[in-house]
Amino acid sequence: MSKLLKHDTFILFVICLLMVTLNFQFNQVSFGQTQDALNQNSIVELTAERVGKYVWKSNELGFNPLLNLKSNENYTFLITSIQNDTAEHQLKIEPREGGEHLAESEVIEHGSSSQFAFNTGIPQVLKYYCEYHPRSMTGMINVTSVI
Repeated sequence: MSKLLKHDTFILFVICLLMVTLNFQFNQVSFGQTQDALNQNSIVELTAERVGKYVWKSNELGFNPLLNLKSNENYTFLITSIQNDTAEHQLKIEPREGGEHLAESEVIEHGSSSQFAFNTGIPQVLKYYCEYHPRSMTGMINVTSVI
């Protein structure tokens, strides 16, 4: 009977460990960026696309995505305009409530791209948007100490 109890306890332990691991992996994916991706590459890529209206598109996160970034980290924002797009785009980052711009890209169009460095600073909520299409090309940046 003692061996059976030890065996059952071990199986329950393995099942719990698997559940915790799967839950952790699911939470990483739901935030859009795994910790490995952040450690290997701290580039945030957004493309200006027209889907009825202009939007920022991330291949991993969709349209005008919520960006979950770690506090006090350096990121490179890389923005690109699609080919034959005659509209100008410029990404700006500022506090959610508005105020002074914390960072901004150069103006892009016709398949060009621009990149700029950005340090997230303290945990906070920021907004990003296009200077020329602020109502449709906008999203939030959640800066947190834990990703």
